[in-house]
Amino acid sequence: MNIWDFLGLEQPKRRKRKTSTYRRSSKTPMKKSMPLNRRQMIFTALKGVIALGLTLAFAGFGVLTGAISGYITTSTSISDDDLQLGSNVTTIYDINNNVIAELKNTDNRNIVEVSFDEVPKYLRDAFVAIEDKRFYDHQGVDPIRTGGAILGILKGNASYGGSSITQQFVKNLTGDNAASIPRKIREIWRALQLESQLDKDQILENYMNIIYMGYDCYGVGAASLAYFNKPVSQLSLAECAFLAGITNNPSYYNPLTIKGRENAMGRQGTILRQMLEQGYINAEEHAAAKAEELVFNDDYTSEISSKNIRSYFVEQVILQVRSDLMEMGYSRTEANNVIYGSGAKIYTTMDPNVQTALNTVYENDSNFPYNVANPDLDKEYQVQSAMVIIDPQTGYISGLYGGSGKKKINFGLNRATQINRQPGSTLKPIMIYGALLDNHSITLSTTMDDVPKYLNANSPQTIYPNNYDYNVFKGPMTIT
Repeated sequence: MNIWDFLGLEQPKRRKRKTSTYRRSSKTPMKKSMPLNRRQMIFTALKGVIALGLTLAFAGFGVLTGAISGYITTSTSISDDDLQLGSNVTTIYDINNNVIAELKNTDNRNIVEVSFDEVPKYLRDAFVAIEDKRFYDHQGVDPIRTGGAILGILKGNASYGGSSITQQFVKNLTGDNAASIPRKIREIWRALQLESQLDKDQILENYMNIIYMGYDCYGVGAASLAYFNKPVSQLSLAECAFLAGITNNPSYYNPLTIKGRENAMGRQGTILRQMLEQGYINAEEHAAAKAEELVFNDDYTSEISSKNIRSYFVEQVILQVRSDLMEMGYSRTEANNVIYGSGAKIYTTMDPNVQTALNTVYENDSNFPYNVANPDLDKEYQVQSAMVIIDPQTGYISGLYGGSGKKKINFGLNRATQINRQPGSTLKPIMIYGALLDNHSITLSTTMDDVPKYLNANSPQTIYPNNYDYNVFKGPMTIT
């Protein structure tokens, strides 16, 4: 291969040498010009390639550095208030400034905060063994795990977990969990920052109180009561290893389904083996934990549906405040953080006497019979109703109820606010007849002439409005 092939260029045609009268002396050696020119050209080409590579490398490094710097400088730091984990209670008041609801944490979250000392050492060790075995050695980010994650991505395998316990805590605390490189950079920066604010035990305590553990459970305190019906301080080694495995994939390791429980028991075995290999437990403890038969609280799913049920009125307040905050520029997550756990005070127009009367009527099933013609039908065919009561003097909503029967779930269908229906003639007594009677413009014996009207300006020859039975007009008749 010659240099022209190497450079991908067409080789120029050699020109014929002109005849000269000059004659070289037989003692003067001829210069070998072609080999020298080829070496020069190869060297020049290599220099160009190297220069271009260095230029691109420096440019890429500059762009990368600038991007990382931008991601970091625009990241919100974790404040002391953020570390309160929603301990500030938002209070909702009625029109008399009496408390009608308290909101803590985020919507429908079951959180039972526990201290570091309340959590058994077995459970703390189980999390470290399976989630971040160098937790006590790194400064918030494990270089080995992070490097492994990067290599996995380069090889096309993004399933390798590279997040430390500190990083996982940051992600859960901020709600910043987008699958992107900028998010990961922000997470790493915040993790490094957090390690300068808290010691390792504090980080682990907060992590164990915030991680999602399936259903409505957040943190090990709630999960222990939900799945084993006991305080976290009373958990055995086997139960600790079981709980520590759930957070990896709460739906796959669901403790209250047959398949999920099988998956979770396999994960428990992996955690116990890691604890043994890392020296947290000995062989006897490992064998005893493997042999222990766990007893689960299978009633928890039914318990969820019956606790912490909020009223229709309170739910509507939450929805309205969230909507207003989002119109002001808050994201949905930020709005929820304000509503649940910011310590806000929300004053409403609810009249407790009116709302109590509504509750009494609507929670009495005898007021809303089931389908009389088909009494054997399922109770979903119960007669339905909803009501909103407004103070005519102020326009305030004094009471609200969203459906027949006792409220059983949070944020279900609210028929008072979420179902649109054509009111039709039901408005006439309230908006027309009632007002006219009130100012004495009519009486119950006043007669009206039921005759065709032509009030449609776009179609003056067409009768409008029509009676219910269209072309039937009854002439003079009383308003009743």
